Amino acid sequence: MEKTAEEVRASRQRCYSAISDIQGNIRAGLRQLTSAINDCCAVYQLTPQGRYHECYEFGDGVMEDPDKEFARRMQMHTAGLLSDTKFIAWYFDCDEAKAAEYKAAASTLFAGGDI
Repeated sequence: MEKTAEEVRASRQRCYSAISDIQGNIRAGLRQLTSAINDCCAVYQLTPQGRYHECYEFGDGVMEDPDKEFARRMQMHTAGLLSDTKFIAWYFDCDEAKAAEYKAAASTLFAGGDI
């Protein structure tokens, strides 16, 4: 089936809106679940109440292109605008301390020499 550019754009926008709504509902459900778990932990004195941090990050799955994002970040890294550690942290979705550990392990692994 042939579509005009406007029809493709409108279709993507509808899909993006639906995905955004779904992600909003998931986020709300996760917040309620986290709150309930926190309350249970307080009741059973497992942890101090209120000491948690929520962080939710969803890719949109429609407008986002992981290959293009990787290429863009790799260009920034190659140009010296993005450090090894920041690139590794983004790629492996970890903090910079963990990324530094990955980098050190890789440096040791690929340093050459006798096995």
